[in-house]
Amino acid sequence: MDFQDLIRKRYSVRAYKPDPVGEDKLARVLEATRLAPTAANRQAFRIIVIPTKGREEELGRVYGREWFTQAPVVLAVCALPGEGWTRKADGWNAAEVDATIAMTHLVLAAADEGLGTCWIAAFD
Repeated sequence: MDFQDLIRKRYSVRAYKPDPVGEDKLARVLEATRLAPTAANRQAFRIIVIPTKGREEELGRVYGREWFTQAPVVLAVCALPGEGWTRKADGWNAAEVDATIAMTHLVLAAADEGLGTCWIAAFD
C-alpha cells in the first residue's frame, strides 16, 4: 500500500470484531514497532501483548469503555525512563517520545495489516 493511502486509511477504531489476530500479522506489527527510531537507539519502551478473552473485568478497570475489551488483543506500549537517553544539558529524558514514535509505527503497521487500533492515553 502507498504510504499516503495508509495514513489516510488509519483511524481510531471503537468497535472490534472478536476474530483472533493472526500470529504472523502480530509479529509484523511488533517488528515494525521495534524498528521505530529512538534516541541513541536505546529502545526505551516495552510492548505488553494482552489477549483480552478472560481479562475483560481487569482491563475494564484500566479503561472503562466497553469497546476496549472487544478487541481480541491489547498492546500496551510502556516508556522506560530508566533506560532512555537523557540530555546532559537539562536532564530531559527521551523515553516518552521514543514510546510515542514506536506507537506511531505500531498503529500504521496494524493499519497496513488490515487491523484496527485506537491510541489510548486516558487510562487509569
